[in-house]
Amino acid sequence: MKKLLATLLAVAMLLSVAAVAGAESADKPFAGVTLSVLGNSSNASTFMQNHLAEFEAETGIHVNYEQLTNDQLNTKILVSMAAGGADLDVYMFMAYQNTKMYVQNGWLEPLDEYITDDFEIGDFMEGCIDMSSVDGKLYGIPHGSEYSIVFYNKTMLKEAEIDPESIKTYEDLLEACKTIEEKLPGTHGVALRGQGNGSVTIVINPARAYGGDYIDAEGKAAVNSPEFIKGVEMYRDLLQYAQEGASTMSWSDTCNVFAQRQTAFRIDSDSQYHYLIDPTSSMVSEEEIGFLPLPAGDVCASTTIGNWSVGMSYGSKNKEAAWEFIRWMNSKEACLKAALEETATPARKSVLENPEVQALYPAGYTDTAIDSGKIASGGALPNMVYSSEARTALGEALDEIFAGGDAKTYLDQANAIMQELLDQEAEEAAN
Repeated sequence: MKKLLATLLAVAMLLSVAAVAGAESADKPFAGVTLSVLGNSSNASTFMQNHLAEFEAETGIHVNYEQLTNDQLNTKILVSMAAGGADLDVYMFMAYQNTKMYVQNGWLEPLDEYITDDFEIGDFMEGCIDMSSVDGKLYGIPHGSEYSIVFYNKTMLKEAEIDPESIKTYEDLLEACKTIEEKLPGTHGVALRGQGNGSVTIVINPARAYGGDYIDAEGKAAVNSPEFIKGVEMYRDLLQYAQEGASTMSWSDTCNVFAQRQTAFRIDSDSQYHYLIDPTSSMVSEEEIGFLPLPAGDVCASTTIGNWSVGMSYGSKNKEAAWEFIRWMNSKEACLKAALEETATPARKSVLENPEVQALYPAGYTDTAIDSGKIASGGALPNMVYSSEARTALGEALDEIFAGGDAKTYLDQANAIMQELLDQEAEEAAN
């Protein structure tokens, strides 16, 4: 009898353990799965890394995560994909530069079938979604956003009797820069990238504002169109009022110029604002910095979209679990927490509009980001497989133009190179 009772008790315990295990399995359908994830060096990635334990506890998924520099990240993706991509499940990528190349190479899994209504994909900035899509299919979830904007020094504009709200066009900005130099001797109008390769991603803004673009509606290279040339010439006109040594300066250099009160305006990415008001290196206080969306040209006002996205490796063996991770790190809740804890610039509109988030930034910053999202009209680089090579060709042309060369002559040369690259891309896609 005792043996029978012991046996029945043991069976009952086993059934109980099995029931608990079954319940846990139902709650955590991906328990035991390990994901390999690559991230970039950003505030949003830091937030995600800090909260990984919570995700693992909720889902049972173990995440092997590496946070890398941009160059390291790109290299690791290339190495993984060359071997089939099975060792990688989720990775961040520069949507404005790499989406088309990665899709053409078959490195990204389309995400449309994974997205459900509760994810609220419509909450993301439309331009950021466009940057992560090819032929109507979505290949990445935007993870942060940035736009080119105008920064200005409120004190300097007040001293020069310039109303920032009066600056609606590039001609207005040009006139304001001239006024600054006339009324505030020893200072310059605007901090601008003047080094060709670096300035490509900024020059495209006036080029589009005057009706140009890298590639026309027929898919042909178009950097030598009259409209594109007019935008480049406007940028060259603004460089007359830029800081000394502009021809060698990158974005970090122009940050320092503006932070040292050497210029009243600066055009570049909104995500760089914290460098401009860092009390350890800047003479500009948070109260003094102002923000404006980019002005208009003959055709429209336009700004670039420079977001990163999170994609799924096409070779992943754990795609459902990989989507669970992507969904978690880009949920409304996570994006809001990342903004509040790490001041990570979000790609979700609802987060930018959140009063708690807006209170973390200098006055006018989030409003300018929202307004910029409304005029965003393309990526900072050509939407093509060989965008890096195209950037090099255009950057070399800009160096010559900024040094006084004829714009059409050098843009004709750059256009010919870009068209060759587009033709090569088309040929490879067909084979």
